[in-house]
Amino acid sequence: MRGEPDPRFGWSHNQYDVEPVVEMVRREIDQRYLNDVPGLAVPTLENVTLWLWNRFAQKIAGLHRVTVQRGQPGQVEGCTYEPPGVLEAPLRAAVREAVA
Repeated sequence: MRGEPDPRFGWSHNQYDVEPVVEMVRREIDQRYLNDVPGLAVPTLENVTLWLWNRFAQKIAGLHRVTVQRGQPGQVEGCTYEPPGVLEAPLRAAVREAVA
């Protein structure tokens, strides 16, 4: 997540605001056969990550990216979804500053 840091605490989002959203989405998939969840007929890591992004982005302003990982230490695999254009604008600005 990204956003303006709270002047007192330094975080961009209050965990008490984010936690209920995560819990609501978790309840949609917890202990369920993912193929039966609407929108997850093919529950690859890529599809699950995008599905989570779509759920969280509707409720959490400033969501930057979603990463899903599975496996044991040393054998972890994962996927990250970051919508197109999220990094391009800051990178362009940084490049312009560096060149100027």
